[in-house]
Amino acid sequence: MSGIGVAQYEGMKPMSRLAVMTALLAVICLPAAASGPVSIGRLDDLSDFTGTLPYTDATVVADPAHDEAYTIFANEVRIFNGTGMQVHSFLVDPAAWQLTDLSVDERGDLLLLLHTRGPADGSRRWTVMRADFRGRQKGEVELTVPESLAKFDPNRLLTRSGAIWLSSSDQMTAASFSSDGTFLRTVDLAEVAGIASDDRANYGLGGFDVDPAGDVVFAIPVKFKVFVVAPDGGVHSFGRVGSAAGNFGIVSGVVTDDQGHIVVSDRLRNVVMVFDEQYRFVREFGQNGNAKQRLARPGGLAFGADGKLYVSQLGNRGVAVFAIRSEQ
Repeated sequence: MSGIGVAQYEGMKPMSRLAVMTALLAVICLPAAASGPVSIGRLDDLSDFTGTLPYTDATVVADPAHDEAYTIFANEVRIFNGTGMQVHSFLVDPAAWQLTDLSVDERGDLLLLLHTRGPADGSRRWTVMRADFRGRQKGEVELTVPESLAKFDPNRLLTRSGAIWLSSSDQMTAASFSSDGTFLRTVDLAEVAGIASDDRANYGLGGFDVDPAGDVVFAIPVKFKVFVVAPDGGVHSFGRVGSAAGNFGIVSGVVTDDQGHIVVSDRLRNVVMVFDEQYRFVREFGQNGNAKQRLARPGGLAFGADGKLYVSQLGNRGVAVFAIRSEQ
């Protein structure tokens, strides 16, 4: 392994292994099978009247029901219509809260995942706040958090099929609640991936989503894998390291759509990859084409109405918008 023995490699910490494998990507080329055609169309970036908003790694959220998208950057929320133009914005008071994520529930309300600026002991308090479409807070969502989640510190919020999902990238744990706040279940993502409880800090997530069928989908960059957990507890995984099409370098985002696709962004390979419902590679984009078609280290992903895919980028390149459709 490029001068590193197997015993040395196996003794490395996961992040050190990632560095070694990253260095090998330039020479590794593993074949990837393709399946099922999809079309990829480039739409406009998220913009205001001055042009593309020059975000770097903004959080992006989609609301398919209203054909809108949201971005979070430095506690400011901007709202965009179906054509990608900004129509509204609001600021969450940074003196009181740190806005970590948001979602839109079935009533059209915003659910805001907020953290307090923690006390000196480093502990943090979080809450889910309900707000109207202008960001005016209506009050906290009263979640029945069990004692087993007393130290849970989520950084991701989703609403799916009437359920509220929270996940922690560092703790590798996800929990779901009903719309009235009743606790439903916990999914130990580290356990699913075969990671020891005391080793979570060396791994972390590279994306988290829940599909329309209730499957929990998440990526672990240092394992070069995407995992799918069915509601009945069944687990599937796919992915392998390499520089060829369909292989993983550093996975930075994962999202699902209502056509069964799993879409994965890769910061190292500078691409977005599409897989079908059988986890077979379909195609990838972002590395080739003209300047508008190429991506700059893609990260967060969100699916909106009519197959719109929002892709957050680095380098002040903002949020790119594509259309992904099956060619049936």
